[in-house]
Amino acid sequence: MTILSIDAARQIAELLQEALTRSTAGAPSPAIDGWTLKGVSALFLSGRHVPVAMFERQGSTLGFIVSPSIPGERAYRKSARFDVVYFSEDVADDQQQGVYDRNRAMIDHFAAWIIAWDKGGELPA
Repeated sequence: MTILSIDAARQIAELLQEALTRSTAGAPSPAIDGWTLKGVSALFLSGRHVPVAMFERQGSTLGFIVSPSIPGERAYRKSARFDVVYFSEDVADDQQQGVYDRNRAMIDHFAAWIIAWDKGGELPA
C-alpha cells in the first residue's frame, strides 16, 4: 500500500462509495452471499491512511483496503490502479487466513468487481 494523505484517501473512498452505491442500486453488485455494504471511508490502519470498503453480514465484518498500487508490493489482488487487501475486524491479525477460508467467494467476487470497475469494463454479476 502506498502512503496517502488523509485527503487522498478520502477522495478515493468517495469515488469507491459512489461506484458501490451505484452498483447496489441496480448494476451488478459487489457483494454476494448475504453481505451488505456498511460504508466506505478513509481509515488509519497500520500507520497509514487508506480507503476501506466495509461489508457486514450477521454481525460479522469484511473489509477491503483499496489503495493505489505499488509495483512489487504484496496485495491479495491488483487492478490497473489499485491494490486490494481484505481483512476482518472480528479476528486477530494472525488469524486473517481463516477470514479467507470462510469468505472466499465474497473476497474473490469483490476483487473481480474492483478489477472490472477500475478498467471500466463489465462488472461481475
